[in-house]
Amino acid sequence: MPKVSFQFHVKPASAQRSHREADNTERLEWDSEGTVPVPNVGDTVSYQSWKRTGPGATDGEDITVTRKVVSRHFLIMPDHINVSLDVSES
Repeated sequence: MPKVSFQFHVKPASAQRSHREADNTERLEWDSEGTVPVPNVGDTVSYQSWKRTGPGATDGEDITVTRKVVSRHFLIMPDHINVSLDVSES
C-alpha cells in the first residue's frame, strides 16, 4: 500500500488561491494498512501550525489551529498519495 500524507495550505478570504507554502509544521503521514480518513470540503480540521512571535526567522511557537477545508487535491503515485488541503480560517 502507498504512504498517504496531508499538507494544509491557507487560503485567505480575499485571495483566489491558497498560499504556496504548507501551513502545517510537520507532514502528516501514514503507512496505510487500511482506511485513511480524508477531510471533505466543508469539514473542520485541527492541526499543528507555527506562529511568528518576533522579528527573527526562527522567532515563533507551535500552535494548534482549527480551519475549514475549502478544496482538496490529490497527487497519486505508485508508492505515495499526497493530499493537499486548502483551508480557510474558521
